[in-house]
Amino acid sequence: MAADNHEKTIIDYATENLIDEVEKCLKNDVPVDVRDSHGMTPLQHAAFKGHVEMCKYLLKHGANVNDHEHDQGYTALMFAALSGNSQVVQVLLEAGAKPHQTNRINRTAAQLAAFTGQRQCVDTINNYVTLDDLKYYTIPHGQEKDGKLVKSCVRYFQSLLISTNFNPVHRLGRGEILNNYNDPEIPSYSA
Repeated sequence: MAADNHEKTIIDYATENLIDEVEKCLKNDVPVDVRDSHGMTPLQHAAFKGHVEMCKYLLKHGANVNDHEHDQGYTALMFAALSGNSQVVQVLLEAGAKPHQTNRINRTAAQLAAFTGQRQCVDTINNYVTLDDLKYYTIPHGQEKDGKLVKSCVRYFQSLLISTNFNPVHRLGRGEILNNYNDPEIPSYSA
């Protein structure tokens, strides 16, 4: 459904990163997932423009992170990947964006980012692992007595896995990451 004058305003405000104005629109019952003439939502516009805080705000207020009713089937993650903003990509992934969803020509967000030379976005998408995926490994399976991961380490381990530059050469602070991660169940590794 195309936007009327009030709804076009929320799209314009999201595009211009005017959170206070978007808030006023939402208080006046303008739908958070209203569409423009191409089927783009305010979240998709904000993602394409690289507006991290606007994306967070819209998601907090119920924007559909996986909406793909755009004329070409693009999602907010695809728009963020195309624009090269890995911070927005990360926010969308953390909000539940589906990285394997395809557009009308069967391309994922990572493929679109690669095609346009957005390597950082490709890395962010391809390295992303959810906490739920990792929690599976905290539970013993089969004849195991313990899980493969300690529950208290799951968030830390996720942060290592989703790091787009996880390379021992870049981590030569000899325990810098572990020592900065303040968890009593993780031993300290000092140089």
